[in-house]
Amino acid sequence: MKNKTLSHRSSFWLKPFARTSKKETHIIGLGGAGCNIAKYFYERGFEGSYSCLSNAERLDLPANFLFTEHHIYSREKRLQLMINKIKWDEECTMPDLDRIIPKSVEKRLKGNYRFILLVGLGGLTGSYLVKQLADFLKEKNKEFAIICTTPFNFEGEFTNGYANLIKDELSVLPYFYCFSNEGLREKYGNLTMRKVFDYASEEMWIKYNTYNSVKE
Repeated sequence: MKNKTLSHRSSFWLKPFARTSKKETHIIGLGGAGCNIAKYFYERGFEGSYSCLSNAERLDLPANFLFTEHHIYSREKRLQLMINKIKWDEECTMPDLDRIIPKSVEKRLKGNYRFILLVGLGGLTGSYLVKQLADFLKEKNKEFAIICTTPFNFEGEFTNGYANLIKDELSVLPYFYCFSNEGLREKYGNLTMRKVFDYASEEMWIKYNTYNSVKE
């Protein structure tokens, strides 16, 4: 019963955003965490179409997801980034492979949708792509929201530093919602990853209503 309640709230908090038009919602999961959250939304009955991008194959995603395995770093660059974790400046995290958005995804971005970008900040692929997609959607005057999480403290200086770098860049957008995994752990105690997603849905509902009441 608890999961159903949280599922209802995780979709209901988006209704004010959805009321801006009659467009279909298209959910885009970026990176490993983003793919997991997109799958969570789908399993909980959130209606819409779905795309996912990750640098690793995801055979566990529903058949109707448009999945694209997408690489922005060479193997050598990725290893360099992971070894030199104390260096997390913007220049360090620039891709060394073609960073153009995949054509299959770009085609959907040009469609008549409202978009929800889901990402766990701090990961190499999702963190970079969410900024690229946000810039593209903004340029095309598309309706979009970004829902993201920041890492646990134990994930290290590189991961947290990179997450905060991207968070600061995205925080100026009107529909930007970000929640700290570390904050949820401090609030609710040690959690499994599935429980983190459940509680994040509840926090999204509370935070959005606070934001919406200010705007009204």
